[in-house]
Amino acid sequence: MKHSFLTRPGFTLVEMLTVIAIIGILVALVAGAMVAVRPRVQKAMIDAEIKQLEMALEAYKAQYGEYPPDGTDATAVKRHLAKAYPRATNLNVSGINPGNALVFWLGGPIKDGRPIGFSKKPTNPDFTGSDTTTPRTTPLFEFNPAQFGTVSGNFATYTAKTGGAPYVYFKAKISGGTSSYSGSYNADGENITAYKKGSVWYGEKKFQILSPGLDGKYGIGGDINTAVKNVNAFDNQTNFGSIDELAD
Repeated sequence: MKHSFLTRPGFTLVEMLTVIAIIGILVALVAGAMVAVRPRVQKAMIDAEIKQLEMALEAYKAQYGEYPPDGTDATAVKRHLAKAYPRATNLNVSGINPGNALVFWLGGPIKDGRPIGFSKKPTNPDFTGSDTTTPRTTPLFEFNPAQFGTVSGNFATYTAKTGGAPYVYFKAKISGGTSSYSGSYNADGENITAYKKGSVWYGEKKFQILSPGLDGKYGIGGDINTAVKNVNAFDNQTNFGSIDELAD
């Protein structure tokens, strides 16, 4: 009686190398797609965070009657504090600037690495965090301490999730019904100012939140059609749009 044995053909070396080559091509395609998608995801994350900061500023206005000052005018800071805390007597706050104003006004002073809100005592809102017995307000924005940039005393800058340069906040100054922006903020040697188009300011009668985008560079601000020609400003993101999409 004869027995027949069935043999299973295996992969030849050529076939195996072909499969490996195909897998390599697929991995390269997926990796290339990931590289292309990543910047869009990062920019979307910044846009989402800017919108959340914008909502927090609106909540601040609803609570205190106006948007917080950006720190470029000491007189405006004192006037705002007197309006927001009419029963308080110690309203001396210094050190606020467009780079740390968002964290201070929306979160309160920094203590143990996090913003702790303001004291609920109407005669002493406590801007230093020294009042450890009186209940404190809840921050209007949930700041992630991992995103703090420079922390100095009671103040901290807040950076985008994809970069180390801080969000910059400018508040519009209104006089006689006319809205304008003045003052500047120096970040990494760049003296950035608010944006406008011709004679019309973006964020008229409100505010501007500026992010340097993915490259961490701001440019100088100013007229949008001039600013967009500066490579440092081209990918900046703001609460009123992306710089590269705003120019004529």
